[in-house]
Amino acid sequence: MAKKSLNMWGDIPDDEDFDPIPSSIKESGKQLEEGEFELIERPNKLKSKVGSGNGTDPAAIARAEKVVDAYREGYEQRIGGELEDIDALFTEMMLTKRYDLRRILIAVHEVRGEAGTFGYPLLSEIARSLCELLPRIEQPTALQLEVLAAHIKAMRTIVAHKIKEDGGALGKEVVTGLVKAVRKLKAAEAATRA
Repeated sequence: MAKKSLNMWGDIPDDEDFDPIPSSIKESGKQLEEGEFELIERPNKLKSKVGSGNGTDPAAIARAEKVVDAYREGYEQRIGGELEDIDALFTEMMLTKRYDLRRILIAVHEVRGEAGTFGYPLLSEIARSLCELLPRIEQPTALQLEVLAAHIKAMRTIVAHKIKEDGGALGKEVVTGLVKAVRKLKAAEAATRA
């Protein structure tokens, strides 16, 4: 019996065990004669584009790692400045009561995308949470503003204290606080819809 592997199309036989003759024909006992079928062998165009092996070019990976390393050196300083800008934009919106949260979303989305690459997955996760909250808000309530401010403060704390990876005890404390704030916000939003 052929080994099966699961992929996006469901269970299919592994290539080496694949039998192109449908089981219904096999079960009928009928033998296919020459001319009753055509076996079409197609060239593997993907293999010619990607190459043999695992499809990676070690030289290209080394070049990419050098670029990332070059950006990593200035990342902490640059991200600190970006978070200051986000905080200043949020503060300005609070003072003027004109909320263009799309501008904050664009800046936070940038943080979300790059933080994990440079060793700040916790920062990336908090930015993701903020990116999910922002599009739902049109005219922010006091509670929504409080939760947004908590996210911005948490991101700034992570960078100020250079909290990398999961952040240990401090990282857990930051995440726990944000989770509670988001739950409180969702409960309040659900109560107003009911």
